Amino acid sequence: MDINTITPVITQFNNFIDSLIEDFKQYNLDEETLAFLVGKTRNFISFSELTLLNVIFGILDKLEAAGFDFNDEIQAARNIINQIFENINNSLDIILPEEEEQEGHVHDHGHHHHHHHHIDVEAIQEDVDKIIANLEVLKNLIGDIANMVLLTLKYQAKEIDEILFKKEYECFKDDMKNFTEEFEKEE
Repeated sequence: MDINTITPVITQFNNFIDSLIEDFKQYNLDEETLAFLVGKTRNFISFSELTLLNVIFGILDKLEAAGFDFNDEIQAARNIINQIFENINNSLDIILPEEEEQEGHVHDHGHHHHHHHHIDVEAIQEDVDKIIANLEVLKNLIGDIANMVLLTLKYQAKEIDEILFKKEYECFKDDMKNFTEEFEKEE
């Protein structure tokens, strides 16, 4: 697993998350748009769980085997990420429960645009804001982890020296501590 494998995945993740944040931040979200966004967010979460996290944590595990100790950070990151996904899923369920989203697809062939999801747009604004906040934390967290992974790979390939690597590693540890503390505050 090298830098050429991980970079496209991270780019894809960043584009996906940016477009979601953008979409949720639009002021005039109507029921249809929200229903679409809920589906898009659920897809994003399964993409992240399957692809992104496997790639990133897969590399971290390999690095671990090569003698880099990321154990605490990996645990912390996994906990925060799971918590973020849970928070987002809870908000998604409030906006549009999964079974209602599914129903919309079944008896709806041909005249899709007539189907109406009943979403109280005003009432769920708080959950939209929560989703945005969680996505932003996730983006920063993954950015940090991805950065550390890339630095470690570069260090392994002797492209950066030990002093720089150690400095970055200490920063990363601090960042992870801050993420964890921030997150425990909010819970």
